[in-house]
Amino acid sequence: MADALERLALGAGPILGDAYGQACLHAWNEGDCARELYVVAEREDAYVGIINVADAFTAPEDWAPTERAIIDRARGRVLDIGCGPGRHAVVLQAAGHAVVGVDVSPGAVEVARRRGVDARLGRADELEDVPAHFDTIVLGGQNIGLLGRREHAGQVLAGMAAVTRHDAIIVGTAIDPYRMPARYAEYNKTNPPRGRLYGQQCYRLRYGRLASEWTHYLYLSPDELGELLVGSPWLLEDVVDHGMDYVAQLRKRV
Repeated sequence: MADALERLALGAGPILGDAYGQACLHAWNEGDCARELYVVAEREDAYVGIINVADAFTAPEDWAPTERAIIDRARGRVLDIGCGPGRHAVVLQAAGHAVVGVDVSPGAVEVARRRGVDARLGRADELEDVPAHFDTIVLGGQNIGLLGRREHAGQVLAGMAAVTRHDAIIVGTAIDPYRMPARYAEYNKTNPPRGRLYGQQCYRLRYGRLASEWTHYLYLSPDELGELLVGSPWLLEDVVDHGMDYVAQLRKRV
């Protein structure tokens, strides 16, 4: 089935659009968010994988331990960056947190709003219109990767500092690229000669004929994350290793 979906999505010329958001809206409007519904992740070297949109509607008991840890560590007022259709935000609100969600996908934001989340269009590197004074920033679903590129990370980290309180934390999950399956290694090895960090990815999402814009996403080892934080408003306070995935907690420097 996965192969058939990939061929269907990649068989015709793409149209620039909100691929992930339209898939989220499709799942929500059909009233069957548990049904398998795939978008294709197409990397710049033409490698493709699939993402099941239904995973964004699952309950915490079905999450990976790294994602459940985010809920346990969050405190106070929360900004969920890359909130998608509200997977973490809905649960955080149920736990008593005031939550604002931000995502680049209009469709995902619309679904999050329908689920009761104060969700807004926005980017990790453009938070000027987001209200300030958050206690926690959540970067779930490996969204520490939204740091994007080594030369871009400082801007993202500074923007997060500008909308948080003096004692704020960032809690997120990430993928260690040095522990990824061997099939990713050939691509990753091409990054350092191009001046990139080993785990930098450039990809777009496809759903039917829709294709998102190409974007950079960063897989980092804990050591690389710590190095990126040097000179930033944040320090790496804690890492919990779960193999290829890990939880990272950052604290704002006093």
